[in-house]
Amino acid sequence: MAHLGHSIAMHNNRLYFFGGIKIDPIENTANSTNDLFYLDLSVKFNLDSKEGLPWVDLTNKSGIPVKSSWSTVSLGGENSSTFYLIGGTMKDFYTSEDVNDTVIYAYDLETGLWSIPDLIVIDKDSNEIDLTKESTLQQRDYIQRVVGAQSVHDELGTIYVFGGTQGPNANVNFGDLIIFDSKQMIWDIYNGGEFLHTRVGFTATLLSNGIIIYIGGLLDDLGNSGNLTLVEMNHIWTFDTSTHKWVLEMAEGESTSGRYHHTSVLTFDGLIIVYGGINTAKHAASPDIVVLDTIVYPLQWIVPDVDETNKPASRALHSAVSVGTYMLIAFGNLTSKTSPPSTPVSDIHILDITNYKWITEYYPRSPSIFSTPNVGFSFGIQLCSQKNPRKYVPSHHTRGPDI
Repeated sequence: MAHLGHSIAMHNNRLYFFGGIKIDPIENTANSTNDLFYLDLSVKFNLDSKEGLPWVDLTNKSGIPVKSSWSTVSLGGENSSTFYLIGGTMKDFYTSEDVNDTVIYAYDLETGLWSIPDLIVIDKDSNEIDLTKESTLQQRDYIQRVVGAQSVHDELGTIYVFGGTQGPNANVNFGDLIIFDSKQMIWDIYNGGEFLHTRVGFTATLLSNGIIIYIGGLLDDLGNSGNLTLVEMNHIWTFDTSTHKWVLEMAEGESTSGRYHHTSVLTFDGLIIVYGGINTAKHAASPDIVVLDTIVYPLQWIVPDVDETNKPASRALHSAVSVGTYMLIAFGNLTSKTSPPSTPVSDIHILDITNYKWITEYYPRSPSIFSTPNVGFSFGIQLCSQKNPRKYVPSHHTRGPDI
């Protein structure tokens, strides 16, 4: 069944799917879910096989405690054994009423149990730890501000959450950056909206040198006017996780059209593949695939020559993950060049990123070259770094204000 607004995350050779809005075309219904299932990437499979794909459903045993959609999920905790589901819309499983008592849930991969972690909040005005501010995370603005945010995580268990909006139909958007130490349980709120503006529908990619690259999406120059415009694709905002400084990089290369609700994945050789999305007319972004080369400086946009054989229909609001020499895309809403997205789907497609051919056969790879995924749902999602040597270093002439 088709899903939108879900979250995905990788652990070892399992691609986990969390929540989302389940679309039933027969009943003509769309409902948030507490689904938890994964695609087993340790085994070979064929997309055309009658046996189906190696899905494993954990919902009955370990379903999310609430109906969840538009959240972001990152891996952290001791031994990187916990998924943290952050923000989004959370509704009571039985009544469908809004759940406002937490901004985060933790899923223990070893026990299969969910919990609400106790957090230490750092006041973003005084920059001091305030143990009395437990109620801060229960306030509506802090819960809604991460609806559709993007998160990435590093190998030390630090999770960086940026952007998002107050709700699917709200005009209140955010440019804050949250730095969450998932081992010390410290929730540190930075304010970056003064120079980054607010942003939704973008993607985030953490490179191996600790620099986060933000691509595309919509921004509101005036803060919360609701007047959203496409981010120019050659305007690449980056955040250095070691210095906590923002840098605006100007990418060069081939011309690429602005887009949102797309996905971005980092390949084993330092390329970022951007797939799908829509423009401000809500028509399909063109071309489907553009690539940002992070090995060179300045950063370069490339439009690869993609084989049309087995090419899937264009889409937005989908998921994507880089696995060795493959990019897998999942679900989403089909798009066209003349009309808004209108057809939710539940399919999987595989791109061989060594030759840009769409293939139907998947062969498992070593867990060491699995990357963390990215979801291009309505307001944004997550990605993580892969180990690869890189030549790119941030410039200094376009540096933004220190945080």
